[in-house]
Amino acid sequence: MLSFLKTYTGIGGMVLALLLFTRCNTTPKPVEEEVPPVTLPMKMLSMDNLNDFRSSGENWQLAGDALAGLEDESPLQPLEGRGVIVNVPTETAREHLFTKFEHGDIELEVEFLMPKNSNSGIYFQGRYEIQLFDSWNVKNPKHADCGGIYQRWDESKPDGEKGYEGHPPQVNASKAPGLWQNFRISFRAPRFDDSGNKTENARFESVYHNGFLIHENVELTGPTRSSAFEDEQPQGPLMIQGDHGPVAIRNIRYKTYTQDSLHLSGLQYAMYDGNWTTMPNLLGLEAIKTGTSDVLEASPDPDKKDHYALEYTGTLHVPVEGTYLFETHIDDGGELFIDDQLVVFNDGDPGWGLERGLIKLKAGAHPFKMTYFQDVWGATLEVYYEGPGISRKALAAVKRKSVSGNRPAPLMIDSLTAPEMIRSFAEYGDGPTKTHVISVGDPAGVHYTYNLHNGALLKVWRGTFADVTGMWVNRGGSQLLRPGNAALETTDGPQVAKLENAEAPWPDSLSTAFKYEGYEVNSDERPVFLYTYEGVSFADLTQPTKDGLFTTRIITATTKNPVSNLWFRIAKANKIDVLGDGTYRIGGQYYLSLSNEEAAIVREGKELLIPIASAENISTIQYTLIW
Repeated sequence: MLSFLKTYTGIGGMVLALLLFTRCNTTPKPVEEEVPPVTLPMKMLSMDNLNDFRSSGENWQLAGDALAGLEDESPLQPLEGRGVIVNVPTETAREHLFTKFEHGDIELEVEFLMPKNSNSGIYFQGRYEIQLFDSWNVKNPKHADCGGIYQRWDESKPDGEKGYEGHPPQVNASKAPGLWQNFRISFRAPRFDDSGNKTENARFESVYHNGFLIHENVELTGPTRSSAFEDEQPQGPLMIQGDHGPVAIRNIRYKTYTQDSLHLSGLQYAMYDGNWTTMPNLLGLEAIKTGTSDVLEASPDPDKKDHYALEYTGTLHVPVEGTYLFETHIDDGGELFIDDQLVVFNDGDPGWGLERGLIKLKAGAHPFKMTYFQDVWGATLEVYYEGPGISRKALAAVKRKSVSGNRPAPLMIDSLTAPEMIRSFAEYGDGPTKTHVISVGDPAGVHYTYNLHNGALLKVWRGTFADVTGMWVNRGGSQLLRPGNAALETTDGPQVAKLENAEAPWPDSLSTAFKYEGYEVNSDERPVFLYTYEGVSFADLTQPTKDGLFTTRIITATTKNPVSNLWFRIAKANKIDVLGDGTYRIGGQYYLSLSNEEAAIVREGKELLIPIASAENISTIQYTLIW
């Protein structure tokens, strides 16, 4: 930069150089200096008492957790504590549980746990049921299976036709009895005119079961069977069914939405010609084109493709006071101002970028400004927002024809005749994308993703192997391979470590002593991953169990010299339950059956470790994941 400035001479050059230097080295500060969230927080119902619910029957009780048998219909066992509500119905106590709050449009997240063969349900507005059921390993789920939208019922119809309009889940994403499962559901309430006549049916916009989409835009013409109310209304309470089977519920989080929205008025634009790689200061520049607009678009001039900047100004109308989250998708860069405050700074560097910002706004009118510059190639300008009682929407979106009907079908890999290995990127939890991974599909229908960076078994799943749309559609920009069904995430991080003693903390970062050595293919055409650590050679094989339902991992450690204080971490979770006979429940999310349990230790109820044998030159660790 300094050598560039030296090319300017004279007073005019010095001023220009100073302006350029100031512009390039001053990064605007958004309104909120902390990193904004991806979405506004949900409300959470208290599970320390039942105050957020209407009067409950004796079948509902508070607990800290719950246990249930895997293979037998043992009773649901509430554990001491708070944070969980448990339904244990009896002949005389079988009441449903209703929330005090009522909802129209709602986004809901909830976790649930069921014993073997149990049956329950969550009714939106007390009328429209998402089924809760023990559907573990059901191959062809129906509407009565877990995640199904239960059928409607008409007693006046002939036998065999009384039930209608049930919707099975697209796939069975259920876990085993006694494990915590998750629903994330977006529900759109029915619409009514001023006279109370229904104008639009209720709809489940999306239902995710254990993170996998099982329903999308399913319309309901009326309440489903066994609903609490026969009519339809704009509002109603959530209801958890209490008269069928035992169920445990925790972490009920939600957002309710009105039909309010932000809107812009008096929107004007000015276009400037120039070749920029960062957002220029437009003050004093002469516009090449001006006009009015109803939308925010990347270019109001179809003939101007590259090398320009835009400034939109107008008035933003806010219906309700509160905190608003704005999100910009921009190629190449831009700035969003409200009340002359910078809310979002998006510098594509140059190129496509996504940025967010928070701002507290009062109800009423606010000055609005959006600046934008386009260098070359793709041009994108999109602004999204959400606020109190307002769902995520586009702000003054460009009016385009719907392309959902032309959306390409996902590229799926299924029906394998031999193990298949694919290098890609992979998502894991809420962290950054994993880049050094390989996913292995198996003809038995049990698959996994392996972290080549540290030797961790990242995730396992059943059913369809993989969705590779992110690797091949639209240039494969994300390079993401997504599992073909709900995936169980296991423990990432360093797998093996040398500790001073059994109580020493596990390292957060990978030791330089770890060396990945590639993989070999065994006689079954399955990969055996190889690495070394502190002079010990490891061979790591993951394969389906004989019944093709679960995953067994076999780690063989070989060394020429005895080693000491070397440990392998099998699992880490917020809580590990020791169930006996070498079986553990890991974080309530999966079971782990360990063949050589006598050597294992559970540290502080959160880490399961096993030592690498010091007296022998071969040590084998074998365990099976059940979910």
